[in-house]
Amino acid sequence: MLKLWICSILSLAAPLQSRTPEEPRSATAIKRVQELPANKLDPTLPTQSFASWFKGVLGPGAELKWELNDCGEQTGDPKVDSGRDIPTCVEVDATNPHKVELEIVVSIHVGSTNKGVTQNPQLGFTSVRIGSRYFFPEQLHCLPKLVVSAPDSDLQQLRRDTGCKITEGKK
Repeated sequence: MLKLWICSILSLAAPLQSRTPEEPRSATAIKRVQELPANKLDPTLPTQSFASWFKGVLGPGAELKWELNDCGEQTGDPKVDSGRDIPTCVEVDATNPHKVELEIVVSIHVGSTNKGVTQNPQLGFTSVRIGSRYFFPEQLHCLPKLVVSAPDSDLQQLRRDTGCKITEGKK
């Protein structure tokens, strides 16, 4: 009976021991960005949380996947990366099963590997896939108009319709 009790306690404690030091930092950074008033990333947005505003852009059924990453800055070569203070970003990938032609990625700078999650979150980049095309608006307030545009929209027309600086390219 005592062995069963000890095994039960150990099995409950195992998930706690298997957590990496990175997990609490990641969870804290992600929560910070999710709860951040949207207008802190783009002054023309409302004061509601970024997560709530962003989910609303995609509409009912939106699915958001959050992660903490290196902002795409690591080279993969330890000789090059070892001495660098690599930036840290919270990235959110958004899809909607009702709008399969649409995918949005937003990357928000939150700090660096050496300094930790310290800086005020700042927009890094935004990528919008509509059909097989990729658009990169410079401001978040462009998203609501951009996500309802037709996949074959002319880039110049999209710029006029949204009033935003938008580039087009490959992911």
